[in-house]
Amino acid sequence: MVNPGPDDPNDDDYLPPMPGRRRRWARAVRVAVVLMLLGGLTWVAVAMLAPPAPVRPVGGRGAELPAALVGGTAAEVPPPPAPAPSAPVRAPAPTPPPARQGFLTVNATPWAELSVDGRLVGTTPIAELPVPAGRHTLRFVHEGFEPEVRVVIVSPGQTLRVTGITLRPVGP
Repeated sequence: MVNPGPDDPNDDDYLPPMPGRRRRWARAVRVAVVLMLLGGLTWVAVAMLAPPAPVRPVGGRGAELPAALVGGTAAEVPPPPAPAPSAPVRAPAPTPPPARQGFLTVNATPWAELSVDGRLVGTTPIAELPVPAGRHTLRFVHEGFEPEVRVVIVSPGQTLRVTGITLRPVGP
């Protein structure tokens, strides 16, 4: 049987070739393959032509090898280096005791400027503010609202949450 062609009325599967697109695609694939082969060959050539890294015995077993295996006569092999004098071993510095501090997480409605023990620390909400363990005076100030003062006691390592502070508006 003869292969069907474009003029064969019985062939429903025949599609004419798309010369431009298919040729460009095939050419791009060929170029990519050739570039990959050239890159691989270059890599192999560089790897084979590069001189091997020198192997030098450094103490231990390498220094005990016979001169014939090291590459030379016994007269050519230098003696192993003398160990360097070691610095005196010092004990690590003692670690200071853990800081006796705690943390404050503070929020107020509406937001307010927060002072801790008379020092302005920022506006609320504030999370994980480090403070020394002990008693602290918190002062919340927002324009148009009455200031609010709270006294809290923070234990070492504790995160004290001060929330639910609602400032009252000033005026009638």
